[in-house]
Amino acid sequence: MYIKFILVTLIPLVLSIGTIPGLGLDLFQEADALKSDGMNTPGRIAVKSYGSANNGIVCGDRLCSDLTSKDAIELTSMNATPQISPYLVMPVIFSEQYVTNQVTKEFSSPIDLSGQNLYGKSLNHLDLRYANLANTNLKGADLEGVDLTGANLQSSFLYNANLDGAILKDANLSNSNMIRAYLRDADLSNANLSNVDFRWADLTSANLTNANLQYATLFRANFASTDLYNADLVGVGTGTTNFNDCMNHPTCKWTNYHTKMNS
Repeated sequence: MYIKFILVTLIPLVLSIGTIPGLGLDLFQEADALKSDGMNTPGRIAVKSYGSANNGIVCGDRLCSDLTSKDAIELTSMNATPQISPYLVMPVIFSEQYVTNQVTKEFSSPIDLSGQNLYGKSLNHLDLRYANLANTNLKGADLEGVDLTGANLQSSFLYNANLDGAILKDANLSNSNMIRAYLRDADLSNANLSNVDFRWADLTSANLTNANLQYATLFRANFASTDLYNADLVGVGTGTTNFNDCMNHPTCKWTNYHTKMNS
């Protein structure tokens, strides 16, 4: 009887002892699970909570308050976005652009404006080297200082056009109308000027070295101080043409001699 009483008394105790450890284990596991999920407790920021909430608190793999000055410098250098100095990049870009411009300038196809009506137009911003301007209306056009080296201006209409200081070396102006055109200080060396109408044109101080002026009309044109070295003046009409102080041609010698005699 006594033994049965003891057993009845101990059984609940044993059962309770077996339950408590399990209950304690479940509590610890639940706490660990909450911690691993990064859930916040009051006044605490979880490890998995990224963003502005951690600014100034978590620095990489440690608390910001635990960083030494050396650690802070290393961390900053690792996290910083690499910066490329524009002074290292831009010269390369400029160099490529410069080369591109030079290739375009040197090897682009010559402009073709043949047969166009360019009356009174300003063309002094164009590169007209070897351009095709044959049969083009350039009356009153502004071509001052333009490079027309090797250009084709055959049978073009250049009445009253401004070509002061223009470069017309090796250009073909044969059969062109250049009445009252301005060609002061222009370079017409080796140019084909055959059959050109230069009446009342002003070519003061122009370079006409080796130019072909065969059968050109020079009536009342101003060729003062021009360089006519080896220029071909066969068949030209020179009535009242001003050759004063021109140089390097027999016509100049004769004109200058008579000018001095009559002065």
